[in-house]
Formats: sequence, C-alpha cells, structure tokens
Amino acid sequence: MAKLHVIDISEHNVRNGRIDWERVKASGVHGVMVRIGWAGFDGKLMVDKSLDDSITRAHAAGLGVGLYVYSYCTGAVAARAAARQAAKIANSYKGKITYPICFDVEETVLPHLTRLGKSKLTDTVAAFCNEVEKSGYYAMWYTYTYFAKAYLDIKRLAPYDLWVADYRSTVTCPWDTPHGMWQYRGDEGRCDGVTGACDRNYAYKDYPAIIRAAGLNHLTGVK
Repeated sequence: MAKLHVIDISEHNVRNGRIDWERVKASGVHGVMVRIGWAGFDGKLMVDKSLDDSITRAHAAGLGVGLYVYSYCTGAVAARAAARQAAKIANSYKGKITYPICFDVEETVLPHLTRLGKSKLTDTVAAFCNEVEKSGYYAMWYTYTYFAKAYLDIKRLAPYDLWVADYRSTVTCPWDTPHGMWQYRGDEGRCDGVTGACDRNYAYKDYPAIIRAAGLNHLTGVK
C-alpha cells in the first residue's frame, strides 16, 4: 500500500501553540501518535496535560489516533505497570484510538536503560508490548536505528510491530529490519497546523483497518 502520512506530538509541541487539527488533516496527514506522557523507573506514568485535548480534537478532525509512552522503565515489572496504565487511559477514549499503543525506548542521557544490558532491556520492551496486547490493544515499540542495534535484541522483539526513527533519508528507510512506521524527520520536520518542529512519519500499514478487522482497541461495534 502507499505510504500514509503520520505525525507524532506531545505537550512540548502544544507549548508552542494549540494545534489546529483541521489544518493538519487538510495538509494530507492521516494519523497522529499522541504521547500519553512518560513512565518513570517504576513504571508510574506522568501524563501530558495536553493529552485529552489532543486525542479529542484530533479524532474530531478525522485523524487516526495512536498513543505512545516515553520510557524510563528499569525492568519488566515497571513496563507492565506502565502498559496497564496506558491501556486504562485508552479505555477512556473508546472508538478514538485507531492506531497502536507504543513503547518509546530511546533514553541515553540518563544511563538507567542502557546499563540494564541487552537481555533485560529487551525483556522490558517485550513486557510492555505483551501487556498492551493482553489488554486488547495493538502493541508497537519505537526507537532509533543505533539504539536498536546497540542496546536491544531485535530478533526477540520481532513479534511486535516496530516504529523506527532513521533520518539518513527521507525517501526510503535506510534500515531494512521489518517495520510498520518510519520516522524520517525529527526537529527539522514541519506540519501545517502545528507551530514549530513536528516529527514526520510514514505508516506502511492501514492501522485503523487492521486493528478493526482484528477486533482490537475495543473498536468492535464502535463507529
């Protein structure tokens, strides 16, 4: 299928100005991944203040909506706790979450993730994704190419969909590991309706159709 345009946003984008979701939709964007917030070392979520407004108005504008959690989780127990909280939040927006719930694992400024070692950090990512699936949602994980190669066992995470960041090209993703979404622009990305930088992505799957057909995200019978 053709590449679908997707952006991702957090409260950092909203601080630059309230997002005009109708303009975002009119620009050709199909979906948005909205940050729920960040999960601490123990998995407790700190929720973005802009979350409700972003989900509600993006959905009203006709965009597909997914969610992601930025992770500081230091083990599988913490990751499962974060996943349960994420699913509980998603449950408050039944019919509106038509894209995956994603675990964003990329932190290197603080060493708490990288010092876990490949095996334990991979366990952490898998635990989040597995818990999301147990909650009836489509799971995904996000990172960038170098982090994946240096700190994760990619083969063990193959059962879960990958959203990868790699800015070396804007035409074709330079990394050939199977992935469902590719973030091709970060701080240099722009989108009509969003003030300032805006991450840009391509989705290679029609997530709303796939998720609805699989009976996930509690979309069955929801229009």
